[in-house]
Amino acid sequence: MNTHEEALSPQERGAVLQSVRTLLTDRAARAEPVAPRDLVASLPLTEPRPQDAVAELRQSFEATITAPEDGVDSIPINRELRIQTVPRVAQRTQMAYQLDFGVQLSGEQEAIERLFVSPPHRVADHTEFTIRTLTFRPVV
Repeated sequence: MNTHEEALSPQERGAVLQSVRTLLTDRAARAEPVAPRDLVASLPLTEPRPQDAVAELRQSFEATITAPEDGVDSIPINRELRIQTVPRVAQRTQMAYQLDFGVQLSGEQEAIERLFVSPPHRVADHTEFTIRTLTFRPVV
């Protein structure tokens, strides 16, 4: 996402992230692997653009996913390689985000993502997001 942030509108960024999460979650629930090509094909590129621009953007996403890490000895990932997904139960991970003034947002990644009404996206020199919560109280 970071590599292609400038090419996508804020709405597309959120939709792309959600699409990737959904695909990986669905495949993990069925214990099915995901090919980078499948992942790229599922991306919802909805902004009006010429067909060749959409094709170039999809190729760029695929190249980013399958490109080798920096280094002379690295080899590119096979585009047909299957990414093995991990079943949902094993995916629980704690996340912590550092915000301004020492404020932290932390919890299970999936729980944090469910709070987002508007997912984090860059606007000029800062990040904006909107969350909705029924609980907001001091923790002692």
